Amino acid sequence: MAIVSSTRQVNLIVAGLDPSGGAGLIIDTRVHQHFGVFPVGVITANTVQTTCRSLSLTYTDEGFLKDQLLNLKEDFDIGTIKVGMLGKIRFLEILLELFPEKRIVLDPVITSKGGLKLLDQPEVLNDFAENLYLITPNIEEAQLLTQSNTTYPLRLLELLRKKGYRNILLKGGHLEGKYSTDYLLTQEGKLITLKGRRINKSPRGTGCALSSAIAASLTLGNGLVESVNRAKNFVQRAIENAIKAGKCHEILKF
Repeated sequence: MAIVSSTRQVNLIVAGLDPSGGAGLIIDTRVHQHFGVFPVGVITANTVQTTCRSLSLTYTDEGFLKDQLLNLKEDFDIGTIKVGMLGKIRFLEILLELFPEKRIVLDPVITSKGGLKLLDQPEVLNDFAENLYLITPNIEEAQLLTQSNTTYPLRLLELLRKKGYRNILLKGGHLEGKYSTDYLLTQEGKLITLKGRRINKSPRGTGCALSSAIAASLTLGNGLVESVNRAKNFVQRAIENAIKAGKCHEILKF
């Protein structure tokens, strides 16, 4: 795919590196290229991961990460910032210091599927709620952010709104049922239910791909609701086509 020449179609990705390619910066980059938005990015942490498990991580040096962001800021006119695995809350602080006016789509990656801790202070994330354009937690992440045990989506959305989050896309894929249902609550108070057929596959990186697809669509000029719908349909097809490249979880294919 040809590189997009318009500076209005460049997105910044801030995420961890999954060397197996199933999640993180690699899948984020693939999704942006698929949508025709040029990705630039910084790695918050290097990890030891396979399609089977996450074993360990090493954080990027804070000064080095800040230097990367500063130089990217000077070079590119960033459209939307997609944030995945932060590793450290401090990295989000740096990002907001350098890009205070940019639209941020944040996927609050807190733990891996295998239980590896991927964010040092998840409770502090709420302090930056109003600085984020969109947050895309799954049920478990929403429970951690709200310190609630409820699995009722509407209650979790209510609790997240009280924390100050503006636009919230609550992913319901972890809940049982015939459909995989997500819920979008806009800052204007509009609630939209998005149903998708449940597929008998368990690829990693679906949250990464969804938030990246939304960020790319926003930069292409689409509104939030349309971007979420496009992203939901995109991920649905990617799951349907997912392949088993390694020994365990499938890799999204698109």
